[in-house]
Amino acid sequence: MERPQEKGMQIAKNLKVVEWLKSEILDQVAHLFRHLFQGNRQSVLEALASLVVAVFVMARRVGFSYRELEGAVLK
Repeated sequence: MERPQEKGMQIAKNLKVVEWLKSEILDQVAHLFRHLFQGNRQSVLEALASLVVAVFVMARRVGFSYRELEGAVLK
């Protein structure tokens, strides 16, 4: 069983990771727009892939399984 102090530290760590993921997603969107403007297909594909990975990790951190997210995408 976790002590209350340990649980509080875990929540703080999770919030810090979520904040980092939010900035990572924004950064990947910026890269995507930049590469779309430049017209480099490979760079656009890499930016899209990085964005998808960051979104999947964010979904997991906020309590959704990869399966739940994939199901929502397929709908």
